[in-house]
Amino acid sequence: MKFIISENKLNKVIFNYLDGVMDSVDYYGDVWFHFKGELYCEAKYDSTSKRLQISTFVVRELMDIFGLEDFYDTEDIFIEYLISKLDGVKSDSINVVLAPYRNEIPMYIILQFKKHFNLEKRDED
Repeated sequence: MKFIISENKLNKVIFNYLDGVMDSVDYYGDVWFHFKGELYCEAKYDSTSKRLQISTFVVRELMDIFGLEDFYDTEDIFIEYLISKLDGVKSDSINVVLAPYRNEIPMYIILQFKKHFNLEKRDED
């Protein structure tokens, strides 16, 4: 079944979807975005260079899930979502770079945020 909805409502639906499946880790000003429960980075914001690197994987996944046909429109929606999650960062100050791969989140970040990634051993009673 297909639905016809306005672009504004579509963005809201996609933002709600991403809020449910994505999480972020702030590490010394850099922000790593990943799917909950996964150790791969779908986007990374480098606060020093003001560079936002995004994976084409997540853009293509959004296209598949929501039946979108234009890669660049979908990319723009994802970038808009990411910028909305970066406090105080303005879109005109960001350099966006597309990456055809997913980065593994570095182990030093994972170890720093063990609880965030559900890696801590649970005590059994």
